[in-house]
Amino acid sequence: MPPDIVGLLKLQERDLRLGELRKELARIPIEQEQAQSRLANNQQAVSTSKTALQENEVAIKNVELDIGTRQETISRLKKQQFETRKNTEYQALGTEVVRYAGDIDALETKELELMEKADERRKEEREKTLGKVANGERLRVLQKLHTEVLQEDEANQFERPMPIYFY
Repeated sequence: MPPDIVGLLKLQERDLRLGELRKELARIPIEQEQAQSRLANNQQAVSTSKTALQENEVAIKNVELDIGTRQETISRLKKQQFETRKNTEYQALGTEVVRYAGDIDALETKELELMEKADERRKEEREKTLGKVANGERLRVLQKLHTEVLQEDEANQFERPMPIYFY
């Protein structure tokens, strides 16, 4: 093939590559912005998830305190029950003990539900944290790709052969 045509083919190939690089340069900043937006959303979701988990743990502690209080009340009532001499007082104290035992059962059920919810929230937080890490990594990859494409674009600009004019 004549050298002029080889030069033109190389020029065409470089022009095509240059066009591809410019399209990629236009696309990368948009993707970076989207990745930054997703990262910010994931950071907010992780923060919200942590707050919800902490609130749930506080609720569990409060239920545990309520259970402890009721257990102490039951012990006190049983002690009074054995010290009483009247049958009606004995039965009234027994009724109170049964009522408090029912309260404890309901509170323990509530505590188990809160513990299950805490497990779900921990799992949710873990997933959101992993999403945050993945988006952060995607953003770093896009920034690196952007730099590489810019460098390749600059290199292609300078390697471009001079156009050949026919007279």
